[in-house]
Amino acid sequence: MPPFALLALAGAALPSGGQPIGDAANWLHSGDFPSTEWHMAAVTRYDLMVDEVGQTVGCTITGPSGSAIVDQVACTSLIARARYSPARDARGQIVPQAIRGKLEWHPDSDSGNELRNTADLSIRSPWVTQKLGIVAVKVVVIYGQSGAIEQCVVIKPAPSARINQQACAEATMPGTFTPVRDARGATTRGLREIEVVFSHGEKRQITIL
Repeated sequence: MPPFALLALAGAALPSGGQPIGDAANWLHSGDFPSTEWHMAAVTRYDLMVDEVGQTVGCTITGPSGSAIVDQVACTSLIARARYSPARDARGQIVPQAIRGKLEWHPDSDSGNELRNTADLSIRSPWVTQKLGIVAVKVVVIYGQSGAIEQCVVIKPAPSARINQQACAEATMPGTFTPVRDARGATTRGLREIEVVFSHGEKRQITIL
């Protein structure tokens, strides 16, 4: 398992993912999508690759909507319009980042299409007591140049040290998330900000959102 770190000391620098620049709702326009292609509500889940200056340089569909055309147009539009403030590592240096998101497709609704930020991982487990309720932990996973995970840092902890540690363990499980890649598709040093939500369940259940 990669090194686990909780930087809770006052004044300690924390790595952070970049924030959207402008209104994310303007990144996708109803006119981008062929109205004849899809006539029912659907959801497209995607991974964006964002470079050091916050420009989106890559898009991968992680959960298809059922329409290859809708998914392709969504990625094309996001690469053209999605911009973020730069991500920074614990040394304050700007680095590339990977961002998970989803598009809710409403072709026959006045509300149009909507981009939503949701938890990246949902964990239901018997050891999370009902008294704790729903607990969210935000971590930053740092990748090396080769794509290997170097570190997991908790930036928004839960009251429970065990849950914080488990959040990093879940976020760094092999195959759960892809490493950061540049515009050519090559792995590069960077980070991914991940929100892990824990709740009580009779059986262990992991959902990648």
